[in-house]
Amino acid sequence: MKENGAKPPVVKNPASSKAKQKPAGVQLVCGKEVSAVKRRNLTMENVPTDPIVLARLELDLTGYDKPLVSLDFHTMIEVRDIFRAGENITIGLALNFALQKDCNGSKQTLKTYQYIVNIVLVSDGDRYDIRDSFNFIFCDEHACHQDCCVYTVELTSIEVLDPVANGEDENRLMELKIEASVLNAILQETAKLHSGGVK
Repeated sequence: MKENGAKPPVVKNPASSKAKQKPAGVQLVCGKEVSAVKRRNLTMENVPTDPIVLARLELDLTGYDKPLVSLDFHTMIEVRDIFRAGENITIGLALNFALQKDCNGSKQTLKTYQYIVNIVLVSDGDRYDIRDSFNFIFCDEHACHQDCCVYTVELTSIEVLDPVANGEDENRLMELKIEASVLNAILQETAKLHSGGVK
């Protein structure tokens, strides 16, 4: 029996074809909140020292040659306090944040940020209550160009600023809330930009 000379069909490897796919020019990727923070009666002695992951974003950078990642973080901070007899009239709060990147098991801090609140209360019974937004934008020009890259925003420390302790009653902050934390990214391929292919 003679063979008809027809060649068998070529079977493509799905994994290899996926790796060669060109990603969209620009993508918007939304992350999610991981943790909210609620603390009452904070003093210099009882503030948490372990980092708290507030928001997380995972990017699939397969197929990108020179990805540019613009990260946008937003959260809401609420601070409440009341003047108590025997305490100082001024108290402060410093929140320290860190933007982290983990690519293929290699973790690094991209940038740190600080949010400071100064509270001045004059007499017994005075109240202080604010709800404020805190946000930053960071451009990562050296993103990984393979596999998965995970970005997180961590609350690395909370500092109660009490510059003039009176020795009778340590200042304490009545309440702190950090919630609705979101980390989003705009992801763009810049290989053509670097080569001059896009004006």
